[in-house]
Amino acid sequence: SGNLIDENNLENIIKDYLKSIDINKVTFVARALMEQLRIRNFILCFVGGGYYAFVHRTFLEYFCAWSFVWQFMVTQTLGKDGLINDVFGSHWRDEKWHEVLRLISGMIDAKFVGDIISYLMEQDGEKEKFQNLFLAGKCMSEVRSSQGISDVESRLLNRLKDLTRYDLGYFSESYDEQKLVNEICTQAVKIVATFWKDEPLTYNWLKEKVVSDENQYLRCEVIRQIATGWKQELGILELLKQWVVFDESLEVRREAVRQIATGWKHQPGILELLKQ
Repeated sequence: SGNLIDENNLENIIKDYLKSIDINKVTFVARALMEQLRIRNFILCFVGGGYYAFVHRTFLEYFCAWSFVWQFMVTQTLGKDGLINDVFGSHWRDEKWHEVLRLISGMIDAKFVGDIISYLMEQDGEKEKFQNLFLAGKCMSEVRSSQGISDVESRLLNRLKDLTRYDLGYFSESYDEQKLVNEICTQAVKIVATFWKDEPLTYNWLKEKVVSDENQYLRCEVIRQIATGWKQELGILELLKQWVVFDESLEVRREAVRQIATGWKHQPGILELLKQ
């Protein structure tokens, strides 16, 4: 529903802009531009009933984000509290909004992003599968320089690492509950491995997780992240071979074999290794 605009409203928005840059015959030009965007550029599409929409969601998300940033930075009709509480506070639970919120984080000053991330970390997100912390990690990744908010970044990274050890606090044989735990833990690993890849300690932390963590599904995810994100590191292939041979978990051994077969398939000796 957010990707719909009435034809008259669209035309008026374009006409108002054209007037601001002293274009004559604004009605004619506005309609020609709408036609151009629809037929030639494939940015807008006509969906019937007098309504238009963006063809690609990317445009919707970008302009939505820029609208909030414009209100915050240019017209100043949206204050910091409004940005945090009304925009991020109202939408962090809805994953469809996450890309918009990430884009906003990449457009504003890092100190404000630090305040937003602190707010997200304060929320109780357990019922929402900790979307508050995962969104905070994504927002942090959009910051061009975290130099001024390094303390916030450090706290967030520690929270996400702690989340890789998440459990329900009680024994459960429920498949759905176990699936939920695995989903949260593996998502936390993905966020850390993806957005803190250049952090020197991340690689060692991941290797330690393979050895020490009791959750075999988490360990499989860690192996996937290591094999794809650190493929060029010296000794990775030998490390995978060791896990294939010596690890006690069938799932971990299987995942190590899969990563060798896909990531090193053209390397000499791999076929013979797989045969063995």
